[in-house]
Amino acid sequence: MKSSYLINLGLIILLAGLYWFNNHSDAPSSTNTKLTLIDSETVEHIIISQGNRAEIILDKTVGQWQLTAPLTAHANPTRINLLLSLLTINTGRQQAITKGQDLSPFGLTKDSVSLTLGQQHFLFGNIEPISQHRYVLHNDTLYLLEDTISPLLNTNASSFIDNRLIPEGQNLTQITIPFYQQQTLSNQTITLSLIDGHWQTEQHLTADKQVELVDNWHHARALQVIPLDAIASEFEPSTFHANLTFDDQTEPMKLALHLNEASFFIINEKAKLAYQFPKVLYQTLLLPIPNL
Repeated sequence: MKSSYLINLGLIILLAGLYWFNNHSDAPSSTNTKLTLIDSETVEHIIISQGNRAEIILDKTVGQWQLTAPLTAHANPTRINLLLSLLTINTGRQQAITKGQDLSPFGLTKDSVSLTLGQQHFLFGNIEPISQHRYVLHNDTLYLLEDTISPLLNTNASSFIDNRLIPEGQNLTQITIPFYQQQTLSNQTITLSLIDGHWQTEQHLTADKQVELVDNWHHARALQVIPLDAIASEFEPSTFHANLTFDDQTEPMKLALHLNEASFFIINEKAKLAYQFPKVLYQTLLLPIPNL
């Protein structure tokens, strides 16, 4: 009986809130209005607050977005752009709120998920059941906005890690990788070097195959990127490695390779990240042992 009473009370509060919003909203405009006039290119700092979770912090450094807390890694540019798209999202119904007004009927409390883009702060509430738009509080105004951002705000920090193995803008000049044989990795290796604009190797391999192999490394995107501390116990120390040298670095990037029944893992121990790929991808990033 008590449970039924609480449910009914909750529905009454929600309906009262909807009635207030519908009857106090500004008249809809015939033209769409952007939520802010802020240029997304000027934003260099992002904070995602998720109640009791640690804040996710992203910073723009020398034109590149980095995840800086609670872990450090290159940030996924697609997800960053989605967050920034909130600045120019089209607004629909809106209503100014009064100081001290109870916004809990809209799902807006001190524990609500919030997003800070530069100096702009946004608080996310419930979904409005009729329009399926979300209540968002910004600058003392309550908006109903298309729900494109909030699903991303409820993910963990690792989901913002760039899944590209090689960050954009880095160019390979040398690569040393192991061969494989019968779905196992080999201690035999091959080295490809960029000399006078052409890829070369001491072993027999066509120029087209060399270019294809290097391109595969440049464009490799993991299914997911996992903080190494969370998964390190699953791996024995690897004897198989890939060494990648870039034109802007003096020391090569050393990557540990693990191939199991389900996946192909590439481990960047320096960055403390594990890149998980479909198992079959090892055949595009490595070469079979040549027939003698």
